[in-house]
Amino acid sequence: MVKPAFHHPWALVAPWWKWPNPADSQGGRLTRPELQKYETSKLVDEFIKNPQHFLKWMDEDLVHVVQNAPALPPSSNGKPRRFSELEYAIDPLRTRKIFLDTHKRFYLVVCQINCDAPGFPRADRADVCGAGFVVRRRTTDIPAAGATEVRGILKSITKARGKLGILDMKASQAMTVNVCEPGVSAMATMMSPAFTTTLVTEGRVTSIDRQRASTRALLALERDRLQDWVTRFKVMPQLQGWFADPKLDKVGAWAAVDEKPDAIGGEAVFPMYPLIVPKDDKKHAGNFGTIYFGLLPTGTGDTDSKGVARFDDRQFYEVTCYATRHLVPHDRGSRCDCPDSLFWSQPTAPYRLAPHFDFVGTGKRPVTIQMPDIDALAAQAKPTLGVSFAKPPKSLLVKGKSDGSMGNTGQTPSFQICSFSIPLITIVASFVFELFLPVVMLVFGLWFMLKLKFCILPEIELSAGLTAEFSLDPGGASVSAEASISADVSASIDANFGPGSGVRANGSLPDDPAVADALKNQFSPIATASMEVAVTGAASTSSPDLADGVEFETEVSFP
Repeated sequence: MVKPAFHHPWALVAPWWKWPNPADSQGGRLTRPELQKYETSKLVDEFIKNPQHFLKWMDEDLVHVVQNAPALPPSSNGKPRRFSELEYAIDPLRTRKIFLDTHKRFYLVVCQINCDAPGFPRADRADVCGAGFVVRRRTTDIPAAGATEVRGILKSITKARGKLGILDMKASQAMTVNVCEPGVSAMATMMSPAFTTTLVTEGRVTSIDRQRASTRALLALERDRLQDWVTRFKVMPQLQGWFADPKLDKVGAWAAVDEKPDAIGGEAVFPMYPLIVPKDDKKHAGNFGTIYFGLLPTGTGDTDSKGVARFDDRQFYEVTCYATRHLVPHDRGSRCDCPDSLFWSQPTAPYRLAPHFDFVGTGKRPVTIQMPDIDALAAQAKPTLGVSFAKPPKSLLVKGKSDGSMGNTGQTPSFQICSFSIPLITIVASFVFELFLPVVMLVFGLWFMLKLKFCILPEIELSAGLTAEFSLDPGGASVSAEASISADVSASIDANFGPGSGVRANGSLPDDPAVADALKNQFSPIATASMEVAVTGAASTSSPDLADGVEFETEVSFP
């Protein structure tokens, strides 16, 4: 069949509301499919109702890296001023982070199909035979002979980028003071405090600029070293797609693919669906473009033959959309015997998946476990089903003593099923957690874990007058200011954790004297005071808040 002359190639681009200027088709040609973020699992319904109603991308949606925190001045007692010398900073590459479904964040892949012709007109949905997208990754095979060398180069590049990011932040925060006031003599100006502040600020900015220049030079040098390494070892990044094993369910492998192959082949694809606009909604955003959308997967349960998950938090992924066109329209659902061409979009910006235990992500969907009421249990206690453990013969058997040490051990003589009520298991699990939490902190020095717990009402309360006396800025506190709150901080530790003597300030037994001793002896007062402010602030009515990060994109009107 001869291809009609009016059939121009198609371009798969971002929806018109994500163009730099919806009225400028030239700018629209240069866009790529978009990922839209939602906080509801009913995102498809939301999208169909209003395609422009989705969440903004925030700093929390960027990949963060662990790096050394800027050095602080010495404390009043020479001890650490914070529980950790590490900080969580935005990756200098500003790679997008995609949260998981368990983090209550969901995503759509959205594209628009236009004719690559003068005026960039929209394609006719009747001509679309099918649409979908593929999720690919880019990876590099590192030769063993060059692994050690490139590891050092990459470490230096990462360090330089991190330092440059800190310096850029400091430069943007540098204050500029205008002391040129009309009617004031030059001598008076030079003797004013504002003039002195200006000199200090200018000196600080000049020093930062010098550091930025030297860091950029170092970064350029390391990049040149990396390029030389790539040339010597003939290393090239490889684009890979996922291919399912036809004989095994949920098993496949990553393999090399072309950017825009002539056919899909065996590469795994995800469907995209047309945005069908309600007939009575004349202002609907879908009226002004041929829009397709699909659900972005963050986990499929697929693995390779060695059990490695298809998607993880270490790789960089990208999405590429495709569409096929038929020459002759046919009934929906019937086979297309005359496909015209396969058209590909440009890939989206690369992204990485958030880890399962991402600190921000897990905070989006909190879980509340109701502790059992002991009196209610005592009043109705009787054998009941709950969680059953089926123990084959010779299963391991151990019984504990009242002091927590191990008692009798052995093996079960025969098959048995033991059922424990859910309240009993919950009580024991909570007891074990509370028992070992201070042990873990003491043994491994994980004092930052104190900030990961807060109660309503909070267990930790600020010492009287502490907030008024001290802003709790670890970097700005003077030695004298820190020393002045030492007694208040010590009293607060005794009240909340118990003094080292073994008796709490209120006369009750301490939680753990070792915790109190460690907080007093290992850290300066500012470290503990900062922890108290963080925990108390978290337990307030203003923070944390599930509405944090729920900010919607500004909608635009079609020109």
